[in-house]
Parts: sequence; C-alpha cells; structure tokens
Amino acid sequence: MKTKYIKVSVSDRLPETAGNYYIINSIGTKQIEYFNGRRLTESFIEPEYWLQEVPDYEDEMKEMLDELIHVKDDILQALDHANNSAEDYQYLFDKAKSILTKLKTES
Repeated sequence: MKTKYIKVSVSDRLPETAGNYYIINSIGTKQIEYFNGRRLTESFIEPEYWLQEVPDYEDEMKEMLDELIHVKDDILQALDHANNSAEDYQYLFDKAKSILTKLKTES
C-alpha cells in the first residue's frame, strides 16, 4: 500500500511515538527532527508542523469508482424496475465519474 504525508500543526498535537519526523519550521524550512516522546528536540527554529505518514487509498478509490461507473446502467435499470426513479440516483454516478476523472488527471 502506498502512503502519503499530511501536515499536522504542532499546536494541535504531537506524534504519538518517539522517533524521527519530517517537520516544517516557522520560516518554512523542511527538516528531519527527533521527537523524544514529549517534544521535538533538535530544531533551532521552532517547528510549526510535523508530517504524519498515513495510508494513501487513491488507487483503491480509483478502482472502486471505475467499477461503479461500469455497472451504472445495470443499477439504474434495476432501480427503474423497482419503481424507484433512476433519475434520483443519477447524480451519484455523475459525482463518482467527476471524482474519478479528477483522480486520474491529477495523478
């Protein structure tokens, strides 16, 4: 699984475990700093953000949205047969297609 990093404000919270973390200090410089379990310790300039590694589900989202777009007509037809208006659900497929297009063009 791929990972990505999100910016977390030091004033909001600190990392949960001790270790080295990427930080962005108050003048915008990026560096690696050690967190000892209580504070970030090695910076001469106050850290403003630390970067938290999180799972990147982009590939899974693309795959799921692709599958949804491929079965759209079957789902809409089933809704019509169940006396539900397919038009009521069309916006969901339009939104899914829009998101999928954005994901594919941005990566």
